Amino acid sequence: MKLQKIFLMLIFALSLTYAQTPFEDGKKKLENNDFLGAIKDLEKAVGQDKNNAQAYYQLGSAWYGLGNYQQAVKQYTQAITIKPTYPAAYASRASAFNSLGDHQAAIADCDKALIMDPSLPSMYISRSVGLFFSTRATHHIIFLRLFFRPRSHTFLFRLRSRLLSCLPGLCLRITLSSQ
Repeated sequence: MKLQKIFLMLIFALSLTYAQTPFEDGKKKLENNDFLGAIKDLEKAVGQDKNNAQAYYQLGSAWYGLGNYQQAVKQYTQAITIKPTYPAAYASRASAFNSLGDHQAAIADCDKALIMDPSLPSMYISRSVGLFFSTRATHHIIFLRLFFRPRSHTFLFRLRSRLLSCLPGLCLRITLSSQ
C-alpha cells in the first residue's frame, strides 16, 4: 500500500514536470496547421505574459495561416514593439503587408530586417515581391543575393520555382555570397 502511494505520487510529480504551457501547445498546433487551436492557446499565452514577443509572433503566424493578414500584421507589430530587434517578425510582417497590397511597407520592413539579419531567406522573397508589385515596369529583374550556403541546389531550384510561380514575367538571377 505504501509503495503504491509513493508510485502514484511519483507519477503525479512527473506529470507536473512535463506539463506544457499554452505557448508550447500553441507552437505545436501551429506546426500541425491547426491555426484556430494555435490562436486559442497563444492568446492564453499572451494573457499570461504580455511581454512574450515570441507568443505574439507565433500568434501572427497563426492568423497569417488563416488568411487574416490584418490581424497577422497587428500581432507581428506587437512582437516588434516588445522586441524591436526581431528580424523574423519584420520579415513575416512584410509578407503580410504584401498580401494586403501595402508593398512599400513590406519593402521598409524587409530593409529593417536586412540590417539585423541578412541571412533570412523569407525577407528576400518578401522584398522581391514588394519591389515587383510596387513598380510599373514591364520587365522586372530581381537580383537575389543569398548570404548563406544552401545544403543542396534543390533549395535554389525550389526557391526559383516559387518566385517564378508568384511573379510571371520575372527575370531572376540568384547569386551566392560568403559575406
